[in-house]
Amino acid sequence: MSADKEEQKRLQRSQWNRGKKERMKARHDAERQALEAQIDTLGRVLTGLSERSVLPWREVALGLRDARNDAVSTLHDLHRQQYLVQNVLAATLSMVAERTQTNASSTPPFDFLNATLPAESAARRSGLDWFSQHLYRSTETALSYAAFPVEGTVCDSRVLAFADGHGCISRIQLDYNLSLEETYNALKEKIGLLWQGDNLSERVDEDLTASVDPSLLYRRTYVDEMETIFYVGRTFQAPDHVVFVLGNLAQDARQPMNTNGAPTATWLVLQGQSPQWTRLQYVSYIGPPTLLGERLTWQEECAVWFGEEIPLMEYERRRVASTQPKLEEALAAFMIP
Repeated sequence: MSADKEEQKRLQRSQWNRGKKERMKARHDAERQALEAQIDTLGRVLTGLSERSVLPWREVALGLRDARNDAVSTLHDLHRQQYLVQNVLAATLSMVAERTQTNASSTPPFDFLNATLPAESAARRSGLDWFSQHLYRSTETALSYAAFPVEGTVCDSRVLAFADGHGCISRIQLDYNLSLEETYNALKEKIGLLWQGDNLSERVDEDLTASVDPSLLYRRTYVDEMETIFYVGRTFQAPDHVVFVLGNLAQDARQPMNTNGAPTATWLVLQGQSPQWTRLQYVSYIGPPTLLGERLTWQEECAVWFGEEIPLMEYERRRVASTQPKLEEALAAFMIP
């Protein structure tokens, strides 16, 4: 169903772009026809003049110059109007996109993170494949939430408000004067280490993951009797980009049930922009936390984590500040000498 929706969106974008081109062609055709009509009118006027009324060449030249100037002025006016219309259209589309994103934020994104890995081996294998594929298919959504600028290095975070809790999006953007292949070769081991986690993580079901994809990993990090984090990671490669994904399952049917935790996911995209230009875009999502099986509001988070009541703006500031050290650590890891 998700693939069908993506295909439908792609077709809609294609139809919109085709319609836009057709409208622009129609406007240019109209401009050309208007100029041709003016030239035709001038030609008929000159042809209709009798020999006795032939104008001096100077007056004819001046008349043609004035007519041309009028036509050029009209064309410039049309171009200015087209520019204004395009600006209004761009502003309108931007506003619609912002409103759509705001409305979409009424419920947390990436609901598939609330998944449970089955206990039975065959279902477990399918579940790991499905979950990692779903992470990959959510890459565009993650990039949309990150709202990267057109250019420049970025390393920051912001809080997302939902109807029943708050989440956080962190982002990094870097450009390299290297080909995609050179960038990938320089970074793949560093990214692999980040995806594998620290010494507290234990890789599990390695035979199952290897049978799906050599890059697929499943690791478990024990926090306490209330929470164990189940990470699933994978690498997806295409001729013009490489996508590394990492997300945590809510539950593993072979393990005690989690009552505490938070949905998290990470996407790292290497996109070849030109033969010697590659862009890295990194997005990390942390959803609303759960305590004893209940999702916390931001006020409840303050009481639990900070032990005090604070204004929303201060909560957001602290939430963002808590992500920055790890984000800067990742930024340093992505630097290529």
